[in-house]
Amino acid sequence: MYTNFRDFKIISEINKKLAWHLLYIRQRIDNMFLLFGRM
Repeated sequence: MYTNFRDFKIISEINKKLAWHLLYIRQRIDNMFLLFGRM
């Protein structure tokens, strides 16, 4: 499989951003569950 190093860098940047967003969303969902648990 041939990929340019530049393309690989771009893909890894996108993956980092996606991972960060997923982590952020998971934290938001966890917080929502905590709030609902208190109600």
